Amino acid sequence: MNPTDTTNLSPTCGTEKRPTTHRRLWRYITAFSLTALVILCGATVHGKAAIQVTPNGTKHFYKRSLDTSGFDVQTRDIGDKSHLSIYANLVPMISINNDPFFETANVRRLFAVGDVHGCLKEFNELLAKIEYDYELGDRLILLGDLVNKGPDSVGVVRRANELKALCVRGNHDNVLIRIMGYLRGHNVRENTKSGKAMPEGPVVDPILFSLPHWEIARQMTQNDYEYLASCPLILGIPGLNSLFVHGGVDPRKSLQDQIPFFVMSMRGIDLDGTPTSGRNYLLNWSDEWNLFQLANMSAVEKPFTNVYYGHDSVRGLQLKTNTFGLDSGCVFGGQLSALELKSGQLTQIQCGTYAKSPTSK
Repeated sequence: MNPTDTTNLSPTCGTEKRPTTHRRLWRYITAFSLTALVILCGATVHGKAAIQVTPNGTKHFYKRSLDTSGFDVQTRDIGDKSHLSIYANLVPMISINNDPFFETANVRRLFAVGDVHGCLKEFNELLAKIEYDYELGDRLILLGDLVNKGPDSVGVVRRANELKALCVRGNHDNVLIRIMGYLRGHNVRENTKSGKAMPEGPVVDPILFSLPHWEIARQMTQNDYEYLASCPLILGIPGLNSLFVHGGVDPRKSLQDQIPFFVMSMRGIDLDGTPTSGRNYLLNWSDEWNLFQLANMSAVEKPFTNVYYGHDSVRGLQLKTNTFGLDSGCVFGGQLSALELKSGQLTQIQCGTYAKSPTSK
């Protein structure tokens, strides 16, 4: 009899036939296999993340959320996800619905900080300069790109996690998260000079095996991954009428229709009105955002009229009416910037030079 045939194992005329040793062994193997499958597909065991595959094929790893103690938090499923990597594990949007400046959450000061890019020394110097104290009610919002280019990406992620900093996902963070997701299921032996890309579906920004992010990913722990992956694409604070992103927000589209790639990477608007991540464009996206706000034409729902962002180190600090760009090129020898949102006070420190600026020849 085929070992999977259990027809004769059911009671017959009040008497149950005893399974043979071979059948009993097969039952144990089957039970063990099913248990292992459950663990792999939908359980967290001893603090380690397990893979969960959604109906559209996107692979998620169970993770902790950001520390939002004292906040009234809502997670929103927004954005056009048609070109997301199966390893993106993206939190689309978190909205903090407390009163303005979180008085009821006992927040004393709220800082938005530009791209840190692995510059741990400068990050700590900035924290010391603003006399940051979480216990006294200070809070941080990191505007993405915690990693890559600088000397200690892993150290920055761990420091941010230790500080319980809020954050949004940057384009370099996104690459690292996708690589870490891929590494959990693959033993990568690809030649870094092969020019090949990581298989992850129809993405608009393929990840080459030659990128430096691979080495950073191999140094990161599960806790590091969980913190970084929990940084949403968009952080919204209705009480401040504000969105926090890494790249930008397209004023021609509702939040539901925003494209994650451009939210993390846009710099400008092309002649046809579409966002671009390139450096040659017709109009800075933030100028268009301000024009749309002035004309009351924005497709982004109220009350969101302000955007805080990073990413655009070439233009540097950009503080306008409704947009506040805080990437001042720290990793390229510029400054690391922190803007306190209650007072409007800007604090900067001078950084070392760890990478070549995109404007350098």
